[in-house]
Amino acid sequence: MFNKKLKNKLENLKEKYKGKSALIFGNGPSISEIDFELIKENHNLITLTTNQIASICRKNNWNPHLYTAFFCEPLKGKKYKKLFRKTINYLGSYEKALLVQKDVQYMVKNQNTECFINDWYDKFLKKNDHSHFVKPILWDRFVDFPKDAFKRFKVPDKFLWNCATTPLFQICFYFNFKKIAIIGQDGYQINAKNHYENYLGNEHLDETKMVSANKRINKLLDAVHYYSQEYDIKIYNLSKISKFKQFPKNTLENYLENI
Repeated sequence: MFNKKLKNKLENLKEKYKGKSALIFGNGPSISEIDFELIKENHNLITLTTNQIASICRKNNWNPHLYTAFFCEPLKGKKYKKLFRKTINYLGSYEKALLVQKDVQYMVKNQNTECFINDWYDKFLKKNDHSHFVKPILWDRFVDFPKDAFKRFKVPDKFLWNCATTPLFQICFYFNFKKIAIIGQDGYQINAKNHYENYLGNEHLDETKMVSANKRINKLLDAVHYYSQEYDIKIYNLSKISKFKQFPKNTLENYLENI
């Protein structure tokens, strides 16, 4: 559904960030290895984050420019009624869901971070000037993500609920960033540490789900690569260990020196 207020907000941010470069954060372990002081010092860099990033923000006394969260973890373990909609009923631990809610609340309360969040979260979040409730398009996880997805689905009216970083790429493409780096899009390593210690997701506990998640991320990055090639966007992978090969490796220091 078209949202004029949301479009105006994104247009204003697009103008504000004109000529900048981006750093997209996934939720993989490599984000714990970043020198956040370098990020704080660079005024040409726009940072975009998602889901359970609050512990990293607290630890480094840092807040990103943008944050998105569409995932279902905050709503698990309890039934929620939505007006004119089916009941929201995700299985899982309600105690963990409350902790994840606090994580999202921490991100949303920061006035310097523009937040784009699932409209279902109005069950535990209050509206404010810098948080924007979005009704995303839920992508069927059993259907491969198409390589032309970013041409077919554009914000503000077609935010995608797919992988956690999908809407971050959508926003970057909307802003016409010509240089983008990714960190924490590592992929799931079988029999190895996969998330920073406070992450409350359960996907990485099951090998079958890890393999499935890696396939989804790979399809997403294939689509990102396809779009970047057509529109001459330079994308770099800052993760030292990553299962994905679509983009050349780089270091944070070198990336920041060249933006």
